[in-house]
Amino acid sequence: MASGSSWVGRCWKRASVPCRLRREKIIISSRFGLLAIAATHAYSAPVLGTRNSPYLQELLVLAGATDVYAAAPELLERLLRIHVSPSAVYRVTRAVGEALPAAALLEPVPDEPLYLQVDGSLVFTDAGWQEVKVGRGFARDAFTGEGQLASSQYCAVLGPHTAFEQQVEQLVPATRDLVFLSDGARWIEQWAERTYPKAVKILDFYHAVEHPAAAVQGLVLPAGWRERQRALLLESQWEQVLTHVAQLAGTVPARRADL
Repeated sequence: MASGSSWVGRCWKRASVPCRLRREKIIISSRFGLLAIAATHAYSAPVLGTRNSPYLQELLVLAGATDVYAAAPELLERLLRIHVSPSAVYRVTRAVGEALPAAALLEPVPDEPLYLQVDGSLVFTDAGWQEVKVGRGFARDAFTGEGQLASSQYCAVLGPHTAFEQQVEQLVPATRDLVFLSDGARWIEQWAERTYPKAVKILDFYHAVEHPAAAVQGLVLPAGWRERQRALLLESQWEQVLTHVAQLAGTVPARRADL
């Protein structure tokens, strides 16, 4: 064994190197856990604003797009034995989505008859109440034997309906054989007439029943009247329903405007 000043010198040098390098290294997250690499190395630069390795970012986005963000950490910990927070999954997923061109986020729709469901609502965000629009497209043969959809595509926009319309129009050209299902909102009806004039437009059954019921609310109805109107609507006999509603509500001056 070496002794004297030379032994002390060698030990001191070995102890001082890690201390000096620690200040020159960067800690990044990877699928193997935390890694320390030289600050001058190309891989030390932040990727999309985070110090996650590109492959880990890919896994975070996959987990974030597969399920809600809150469920992603448990899945990743089981598969990779690393801990991430739901907010980290959200930040990376959002950053990757914003970095991609819009065309890369739009999956082409197969060239076959398409059903398109559209709706809108309001959600409360940090900036206050904001509009949100959602569309769901599916083919006729996408239904299972139990009446459930086996596959479909979604398109959602946090913002005004004009931005949502542009997104859908990139997916669904005006020449498509299209069936439009909606709640009859004015913006949806106007958009469908303007962009998809040849589409078959269907008012969903819930709102189809709701409107006649609202027109005769408070009036004395014959026995079984509501049930008969529901049955007629299921058979697409809406003209008869309008006639029956007019026969009742039309006799009340205050209700004539509702017709």
